[in-house]
Amino acid sequence: MKGKAGQGKTAWVTQALAAAGAPEQDAYLLWGERTGFLDGQPQNQKATMTWVWLLLELKPGHTAQRFQADCAARGRGLIDVAAHHQTPPKGLQDYAFCTARVSTRFVAALAQPKGLREELAVLCDAIKRFEVGFACAPPQAFVALPEAALFETNRPRRLEMGTSSSPRPAVVVGVVDDGLAFANHRFCRRLPSGGLGTRLLALWDQSDDPPRTHEEATWGYGLVHTQAQIDAYLSNSTFNGQLNEERVYQLSNYREARHRVTHGTHVMDLACGADPDTRNAQAAIVAVQLPPVAVADTSCASMTPFMLDALLHVLHQADAAWSGEAGVCPVVINLSMGNIAGPHDGSSLLESAADALIAARRRALVTDGGEGDESLCNLVLPEGNSLQSQTHAWAELQPGTALTLTWRNLPDDGTSSYLELWLRPKGGLESEAVGFEISVQPPGGLAPTTLQLAPHGVGAQEALIDAAGNTLATLGVHRRAANGKFPMALITAAPTARYGPWKHTMPSGDWQVTVRALGTKTFYCNAYVQRDDRAFGRRGKGRQGVLDDGLYARFGSRRQPLLSDPLGGASTPGVRQARGGRPHSVVRRVGTINGLATGKKVRVVGGLVRGPGHDDWAPALRYSSVAIPATPAQVQQERFMALTEDSPLLHGIRAAGTHSGSGVLLSGTSMAAPQFVRAMANWWLNPQLLVTLPRDQVEDANLTMRLRLAPDAELDRRSRRRRGLRP
Repeated sequence: MKGKAGQGKTAWVTQALAAAGAPEQDAYLLWGERTGFLDGQPQNQKATMTWVWLLLELKPGHTAQRFQADCAARGRGLIDVAAHHQTPPKGLQDYAFCTARVSTRFVAALAQPKGLREELAVLCDAIKRFEVGFACAPPQAFVALPEAALFETNRPRRLEMGTSSSPRPAVVVGVVDDGLAFANHRFCRRLPSGGLGTRLLALWDQSDDPPRTHEEATWGYGLVHTQAQIDAYLSNSTFNGQLNEERVYQLSNYREARHRVTHGTHVMDLACGADPDTRNAQAAIVAVQLPPVAVADTSCASMTPFMLDALLHVLHQADAAWSGEAGVCPVVINLSMGNIAGPHDGSSLLESAADALIAARRRALVTDGGEGDESLCNLVLPEGNSLQSQTHAWAELQPGTALTLTWRNLPDDGTSSYLELWLRPKGGLESEAVGFEISVQPPGGLAPTTLQLAPHGVGAQEALIDAAGNTLATLGVHRRAANGKFPMALITAAPTARYGPWKHTMPSGDWQVTVRALGTKTFYCNAYVQRDDRAFGRRGKGRQGVLDDGLYARFGSRRQPLLSDPLGGASTPGVRQARGGRPHSVVRRVGTINGLATGKKVRVVGGLVRGPGHDDWAPALRYSSVAIPATPAQVQQERFMALTEDSPLLHGIRAAGTHSGSGVLLSGTSMAAPQFVRAMANWWLNPQLLVTLPRDQVEDANLTMRLRLAPDAELDRRSRRRRGLRP
């Protein structure tokens, strides 16, 4: 490695890139390796873990099913692919995405595969690109345990295990979230005996507990509660006709429903909640509890392997419910999670995996090569809540011009901070022609540095090292990273406060970042500060950094909050566009759409606030994000908007709390997405009613006309009652 002259006791050090022919690697890999993957360490972990999760895309001609078998035969001790990939859901026999638990030694080998022994070289050669997730424990050998061993010694030794009596579902609703109060009556059905049975086909708690039955060992981690087991929890917790919900969670060892209000319960009620005594058909539910350590990391940067496994698990359970039936079970999945950074063009690894999964599932019944039935499989995501967060800058860089930004990192931030800059060629030019130079001046008087990515050149990486050998920051420029299809630059910085496993910090303050266009081609530069705030219902360590260029206006002339960009959402971007001689900021409100929600096959829903009149609607401009204005109008118009605020003063909408009969108010586009899920499920549950989605329109922050989804009848009654109107 080559050192650079630094100031004081710190210096930037060059880090080698991946060898030619290696898989496309995660741009965050250098940061993970230099810091011992501290960002992905559980907070109570004392010893450094030496295994991590990977999300993989395989090369053409390889499938997850075949790769799993190869890893089992060749990669013992270095890589473990869960057994569920051996039995893919219907239509996914040729699926080329999978998750793996790997040794950090194997991760290093992926960057430098030459010289590996033959069996490992075969595995590396099958991988097209990979993304690093959380640190984890090495896989453990499966030991079969009797059914009673599911429960701790202080629980009843004898548990009556019921059998599922639910009919084949007309549709399955998948809910992937945090805090899923499955014992709430809204997710139960009335049994002929008068008791309660669950509507859940399964609940997969992905918390890092060791597998305890064959079903859990299939997925490699967490604990799967089957419908029969949940029915048994309910039966053994019912006394004199009254269900003790706390006992249900004690029996199931499920810890994420211990609060009065949880994000997942509210979302699941909006998506598929119903009175257990209703005579109407009800959707079956498959719920997945994401690992708490992953939920707490609001960047979602390390959550993607768990998300992909969750999607596959929902399809597995839907197929099991249709066992012996022709065709595939209709599935609608709600994933009310999101981040800010990313390529925002659908080319990220998780978005590509989701698009491929949805397309393959829809083609499951097609024999002529067509697209298949769109209603058979849908993944619904929120549009994002970052409209006013100052986390996005957008500019057109012509040859020789530059963009200078201030990236402000706050004190007492216990999490790492990330800034991604994506360089997209203008006019459909090849990305190889993009060339740029990035200069970085860290805060605290630390040494500056500059890196170049010349047109048709290769990338470079550097790390900022202090006198004790700790990595304070990294800078990398990448021609083609695993994170997306266009060139990018990535700046990472250590926390500004010591929490958890971190023993060193980076000074807080302003980073000065300048991007200069090289060569003869014009390109767009999109800068995104990764999400770094507090997850709902969890202790917060992160503090959201922001972008500033000295021109961003938060307030108008009357000191009122500005809820739209001064130039208007649909204007063409520029480094310094002016109106009336006054320059405007390149830090934009538009373009802040959820970084996981720009795929071609997913459904995306934004938020609306209800006005004084019954049909008076407006976008929730306090937070509801929108796409980059250059996104084709047709794509924007296909993204629905739904109720997330009962009025400008009555924030949020009402849905179930943790305990039966309770109601709570939550805001955000996370509450808009499940309303579309309910509409799709109702379409399958009542085909004779010819349920159609409404065509009413409302203008969003991009000045684009969007389709408005009418509230469900029950939600509409709650909203009207709250506003003092007759239901």
